[in-house]
Amino acid sequence: MEEAVVSRKRGEVVVKAGSDVFLCLDLGRSRTMVPTHYTLCHGSPSPGMDLLSFTLEGHSKAANKWVDLAPPGQERTLKSPYGVGTWAVDAKGERFRYLRVRSTGNNQKGDNSLPMCAFEFYGSLFRSGN
Repeated sequence: MEEAVVSRKRGEVVVKAGSDVFLCLDLGRSRTMVPTHYTLCHGSPSPGMDLLSFTLEGHSKAANKWVDLAPPGQERTLKSPYGVGTWAVDAKGERFRYLRVRSTGNNQKGDNSLPMCAFEFYGSLFRSGN
């Protein structure tokens, strides 16, 4: 599945429904990022699977927990088939090694699967000493 998400080609890619559904990017031990925006491409060729409940999270090393980076009240919907959307991020200047898109509820199909065939993150990238 990793190859499909970074290939920059539209194709059917779905993270299966379950108790904690997400797709995570690890920038590696030597990089961190302060994200400002992210773009997702829906991963289903079929209509009727719009994503209605998802968020972007960063793993806070200092707090040792996942932090929701979506500004309060931000509406996010990703339309199928192969819809594309870009959203702002409120990282409050914190740097993250791990960023993940996580399902927070049911999609239009009625489950919490995460159809997503591409993602991009925008912001400031740093080389870290860790």
